[in-house]
Amino acid sequence: MARSGASLVVDTSLLSTELIDAVHAGGAEILAVHVVASTAIIEQRLEHRLADGGPVADQLASQHRSGLMDPTTFEPPGIVDTTIELDTSDGQPPDVEPVEAAAIELIAGSTARDSNSDESGLDAPTRR
Repeated sequence: MARSGASLVVDTSLLSTELIDAVHAGGAEILAVHVVASTAIIEQRLEHRLADGGPVADQLASQHRSGLMDPTTFEPPGIVDTTIELDTSDGQPPDVEPVEAAAIELIAGSTARDSNSDESGLDAPTRR
């Protein structure tokens, strides 16, 4: 997929080392968007979902309330190329400009690398 120019969006809980290695082997880079919120906001959102019958298990809300949910569980792995953190604690739509800028930078870098490759797929010397 990476070599064909296709994009792939996955939850970071699915980003295994094998998947990251395969994406990198295909010549693509990974931009992780890590969405965070304050503990109070997370609790409020979990309780709201529970009250509305939304997709959250009682066990998940209970773990969060009791402090058993380690926030680092949800952090993207350190082997991604770029990580942008979006804080949604204020209840406003998140500022996506940093995500857009990082994506544009990765695309520009990928395009520059592609223009330095010949048809054999081997990198040509970079001109300075």
